[in-house]
Amino acid sequence: MLLQISEPAVPKPAVTIGIDFGTTNSVVAYVKAGDVKFIPQANGATTLPSVYALTTTEECLIGYTAEEYLSHTPQAVVRSVKRLLAKDTSAENPEQKNILNVNGHKREPIEIAAEIFKALKAQAEAHLQATVRQAVVSVPAYFDDNARNAVRWAAKLAGLEVLRLVAEPTAAAISYGIDAQKEGTYVVYDLGGGTFDVTVLKIENGLFQVLATGGDSNLGGDDIDEAILNHFVDVNTLSPTAHKQALMNARRAKEVLSQKPEASFVADEKHHTLTVEKLHDIAKPFVSRTLRIMHSTIKEAKVKIEGLDGVILVGGATRMPYISDQVAQALNQKPLQNINPDEVVAAGAARQAHNLTKDNQFLLLDVTPLSLGIETMGNLVEKIIHRNTPIPVTKTQTFTTFKDNQQGLVIHVVQGERELASECRSLGKFELSGIPPMEAGMARIDITFNLDANGLLEVSAREQTTNTQQKITVQPSHNLDETTLKKMVLEAQAHGKEDMSERLLKQATIEAERLLLAVEKGLAHDAPLLSATECADIEAAKTALEKALASQDRETILGAKKQLEPLAQTLGDRRLENALRLSAKD
Repeated sequence: MLLQISEPAVPKPAVTIGIDFGTTNSVVAYVKAGDVKFIPQANGATTLPSVYALTTTEECLIGYTAEEYLSHTPQAVVRSVKRLLAKDTSAENPEQKNILNVNGHKREPIEIAAEIFKALKAQAEAHLQATVRQAVVSVPAYFDDNARNAVRWAAKLAGLEVLRLVAEPTAAAISYGIDAQKEGTYVVYDLGGGTFDVTVLKIENGLFQVLATGGDSNLGGDDIDEAILNHFVDVNTLSPTAHKQALMNARRAKEVLSQKPEASFVADEKHHTLTVEKLHDIAKPFVSRTLRIMHSTIKEAKVKIEGLDGVILVGGATRMPYISDQVAQALNQKPLQNINPDEVVAAGAARQAHNLTKDNQFLLLDVTPLSLGIETMGNLVEKIIHRNTPIPVTKTQTFTTFKDNQQGLVIHVVQGERELASECRSLGKFELSGIPPMEAGMARIDITFNLDANGLLEVSAREQTTNTQQKITVQPSHNLDETTLKKMVLEAQAHGKEDMSERLLKQATIEAERLLLAVEKGLAHDAPLLSATECADIEAAKTALEKALASQDRETILGAKKQLEPLAQTLGDRRLENALRLSAKD
């Protein structure tokens, strides 16, 4: 009798991957023996279309097979789900779900994104013959914490632990900085299908520091495709199916022009000819917008064009020779294009994944896209972490009470660039109670903002005397998509002068009111310490300041306050002298 002997099952090794979860296409990469490798799809391509389709039998299709449904069953297809994730709150607020109707079935954006992540994970495991549990995932630079949480949650549903969320332009810079062992200051110009991001980074001694970031979440290659189609046909006359098919044909014609002087495509059952010259005319307004944003971001980074060491192109739209030529002219140097723009972000994510799990040869410092702070008296915002501050970061600032015997504070955390809390985005509120009764201005409360490497924020408050503490981990209470993020920055720039004027007026008002309270308190307790003339002078100056406050004119308020201050100082000195005499007697 023979025994069948088999080797015991050996667990497959675990591999950490980098994922570029793109609006149009997604790419997976990993590091092997120091080199970046890309996971091929069934057709040999390294890109997987970020397209989801649902059949009538509820079979889920991802990628190229899902794209095939566009031509005959567009209602079964969902594209650009990444944009929808920025508007989805189901990860934190289950009652505020963004529900999609896909071929007669209800689906959430996070569910759809999770299916794409599952497909990417499965393809990686099949190719590597290994288990994949962890990943570094790229996100647009302008994704806020809500959108970042949605990406993280979708990956978790697919069985992936996200080690780090890395900004797409930063990931691209990692690819060039590490592979080529380059140092210096670089601009990353990232024009994808749906969004435009630009980042200025400094690479030095293995340190990647983001100096500034900008972008437009409604600007990409898809807009050029739509403009091409609009130039030749009236899209309002096309059915949804015909429109999607014509748009795909226009996109293919655009891609052909990268190699040939003209190309034809079918739209509205007619053949149309697109020339290189006409494409340039159509694309020019969109490209000009990207260049304006790029110049603005470079200026914000306090870098001169002649001081740049390189320009990195990212995103499929940068394959257009016209775009790379325009960027080259704008910055007086030829862009770096030796890494496939479709693969460069995934390569950087893979490098970061390898760094987090295998070695520690470089350090990545990303930045926060919007300022973070708290509301103070008068609806003013005190910014604690400013926009474009490198993260992770922890900052503490000390505040005090406004009224006597104040035993509690409500800390209102806000995000944005405006000077008034009502014009910023509310992130959350929490209360610090148990403050010992003290005179106004005597208590000391430390407010600490801790922003981690993934852009997630924890705010804590501590009263120094009793060490009483409270904290909150900020979870967004309502939607904030990429468009709103960009709008908030632009509005702050547009209203900067009037916002600052209003802030200065409110600050003057608060200081004047604080002075009036102190004087009234002093007179109530120690008016006999003053002569009749001194009391009359203080009352007159008080009345003048109260009238000035009613005028809502900053210069008038400051002038009246200046008249009262020396009189108030005299009262304060007398009170202190009296307190010392009484203390000596005791």
